[in-house]
Amino acid sequence: MAEAKLHAVTKRFDDTTAIADMSLEVGHGEFVVLLGPTGAGKTTTLRLFAGLETPDVGRVEIDGIDVTTVPPAERDVAFVFQQYSLYPHLTVFDNLAFPLRAPGRKRPEAEVKKRVQDIAEMLRIESKLKNRSTVLSGGEMQRVSIGRALVREPNLFLMDEPLSSLDAKLREDLRVELKRIQRDLGATVLYVTHDQLEAMTLADRIGVMGEGRLAQIAAPREVYDQPANIYAAQRLGSPQINLLDIEQLGPLPAPEGAARMGLRPEDVRLNGAGVEGRALTVEHLGVETVALLEVGGAHVHALLDAGARLQEGDAIRVSARPGATIFFNQEGVRMEPTTPTPANPPNEGATPETALLLACIEAAAKAISDNEAEIEGLDRAIGDGDHYHNMKRGAETLLAMREELAAKSPDEALKAIAKKLVMTIGGASGPLLASYFLDMSKVSGAAGPWSANTAAAMATAGAEAVKARGKADIGMKTMLDVLIPVAQSLTEMAAASRPHEDILTEIPQVAETGLLSTKDMLAAKGRAAFLGERAIGHLDPGSKSCAVIISAICETVRSRAL
Repeated sequence: MAEAKLHAVTKRFDDTTAIADMSLEVGHGEFVVLLGPTGAGKTTTLRLFAGLETPDVGRVEIDGIDVTTVPPAERDVAFVFQQYSLYPHLTVFDNLAFPLRAPGRKRPEAEVKKRVQDIAEMLRIESKLKNRSTVLSGGEMQRVSIGRALVREPNLFLMDEPLSSLDAKLREDLRVELKRIQRDLGATVLYVTHDQLEAMTLADRIGVMGEGRLAQIAAPREVYDQPANIYAAQRLGSPQINLLDIEQLGPLPAPEGAARMGLRPEDVRLNGAGVEGRALTVEHLGVETVALLEVGGAHVHALLDAGARLQEGDAIRVSARPGATIFFNQEGVRMEPTTPTPANPPNEGATPETALLLACIEAAAKAISDNEAEIEGLDRAIGDGDHYHNMKRGAETLLAMREELAAKSPDEALKAIAKKLVMTIGGASGPLLASYFLDMSKVSGAAGPWSANTAAAMATAGAEAVKARGKADIGMKTMLDVLIPVAQSLTEMAAASRPHEDILTEIPQVAETGLLSTKDMLAAKGRAAFLGERAIGHLDPGSKSCAVIISAICETVRSRAL
């Protein structure tokens, strides 16, 4: 596979500028998704890479070679279209084999047979090889279409909304398959869609396009949390981000020059401090509730948990989660927020155990921030690219809860943390971390004043919760390679009445040993399952996060002489 680049490319069709001075780089083995509405220039971008269009200005580069004037057949790219474009008179085998039998690329028949069989097994259609394409289901036909591109091992895969004509269940199944295949092959993919869910789940990076320009290109979580402008902010999120006047929800610490503010529906808070509002509609969707609110003449969408007790017509008070507002200037460009210094420490008035918990949260958040480059780099190497952003989002959420948590007992605080994390962290991380804190709260509630034995019991309960939730044995969820040895060592040292200083010194070393073990993890373990042997030699990002957090917590406990 190879890198692919556009350098300051412009493409016009008569008086219409389809692509305007656009530069784009798709890295080796990277999955980049172009997201935007019809007419944004997404398909034209693919056609420029394929050689089906020639730029009026700029150049196209594939594998370090300028291919601007190279014919399509000589570019070694594969194009997967929205429609299957299969040969109806051929079997699945012959459809897959067609590119390997074409003039100029003809392979020995034994090699063709082996390659087709390998791709069919990868796509899980080996039982259909003798069938005519006309008797296949829609999902099977699209697998054959994708397989016909994969069979050639080209430098670059170009995919133009290949899943959009399938029903919802098939789209979901093939999204998972497509990402697995891309990682197994290490393929370089440029993928076009107008479906934000496809973009968020498939992409290493999303390029948000509009009117022939890239509004932003970044990791999915970065585009969601830190959109470059209003246009990019509106492309991700369902319901869409709320755009409001600066003081629509009361006075907020807005940066100078801010003209509008954005608030994601999941960051809307009800019935605390805030401004008066009214529920216009309430939709209970099983795992969540979507409410449309009226606030000061504006409509605001709120995404609430499944148990929200809200009915149409209810009078409510509406506010924003602290730190969640996104500010835009007059031109619609995102501005850096102003963070006020709290007048009183958020831990004031807390019990000793809750105060320690809050101090550990602060230390963990700082540890994640301080190790951003390494954690994010590891995640890009063997993960899905959003682990760091999930951890950062979780840390920011907990920091914003400090005042609320300070008034709770330790077990109630841990329960509140669990509930908040499952609502704010995406993917598998949210439920796993929520289970971790929830099971720790059960131990804490029965423990009385905290001790080394309490810490050991809580660590064991949390690790077992992650193991159970992940439905995996030790090591399959690679964060357990850190959590379980730490829990075992804590239990042994507490039972032996080892001095606290010894425990606080040795536990970070145990965590580091567990982390280093992930370098040699088997292809079946954790994130490595997506990449096979190519993952061996990398530390696991989830285990790295656990290790740095554990080290920070031990140092915090030591500094408080507890």
